[in-house]
Amino acid sequence: MVAFWEAASVEDVTPENIGFIESIADIEVVIVGTGKRTKMLPPETIKWFRERKIGFEMAPSSTACATFNFMCEEKRQVVALILPLTA
Repeated sequence: MVAFWEAASVEDVTPENIGFIESIADIEVVIVGTGKRTKMLPPETIKWFRERKIGFEMAPSSTACATFNFMCEEKRQVVALILPLTA
């Protein structure tokens, strides 16, 4: 599944913008590509993931894409949220 979203920066990665993830069954981990560098997610987003017991990792977007592809090759249930490198 590919979904386009309106997030242009890490501040846009909010529970309201990522709520669609809950409709995906059996997610092991969400990889968040935070642009050119690794940046922290907003506290309310971290809380959202933890309350739902969904694992998450943050990485530069290029690394996040590579990690996503590797995990897919391993047949793991992974979701990638990728911000542009300009973020």
